[in-house]
Amino acid sequence: MNIKKFAAKTLLIFTFGILLPATPVSADIYTRNKIPEKIKNQIEKIVDTPSNLDGFSSFRRKTRQERIEDNIKWYKKHFKVNQEYTRYGLDIKNYRNQDDYMTGSELKLLSVHHGNVSPLKNRKLLADKLTFDEKTRKYYPENLADVYFAFKGENIIPRKNTLIKKYKKTFSALKSLDNGTYFVKELSGLCGNNAMIINKTDNDMTFRHVTKGKITKDEFKNITGKRIFFVQKYVENHEKSKN
Repeated sequence: MNIKKFAAKTLLIFTFGILLPATPVSADIYTRNKIPEKIKNQIEKIVDTPSNLDGFSSFRRKTRQERIEDNIKWYKKHFKVNQEYTRYGLDIKNYRNQDDYMTGSELKLLSVHHGNVSPLKNRKLLADKLTFDEKTRKYYPENLADVYFAFKGENIIPRKNTLIKKYKKTFSALKSLDNGTYFVKELSGLCGNNAMIINKTDNDMTFRHVTKGKITKDEFKNITGKRIFFVQKYVENHEKSKN
């Protein structure tokens, strides 16, 4: 038997001359941290959820043990599990620091409530970017970038305040655009998550993700196939904002 392969698969402890199999490192991590069984099961489910960044060669996932430790740390800090752990790439090595993030309820309190806005009555206005665009365009049309169409994966999602309406397929609509640069973002996304840039010429289209860098057409389809996105005119930041 190959000694290296054997050692890699099974860690052995010698005690009083008796060869005993070692206990897995994570076996009692929940006990040591006084994690309730219900929370343990929730963390295990989160840890075993496939990564949103699978398939991108530039990203390497943390070990299962590291993912467990991350989620226990989050629970002890916030007293709830982190359902957004894989969505925001917190399971990826050297990518993002979960201490820089807050819980969904904390974010909603800051971004929706503001002390005097009722989340129940006005949440859609702030959560749906095209609804927000529709309402504000009536008063400040000169301050809003053009919205060309909304889509999910390869299919157009009809919205009344978009400029392109005659196509049913995403790439047909993209090909109809003039040559130039376009901005793509999630309809209800936060913090620039999954924002992308498309550069279009007569013979080609290239795609760039805000965090992943250059991506392929298939990767673009995969990312946008999970939620509704929309294509908007690309606007350069003012010089003062770049400093």
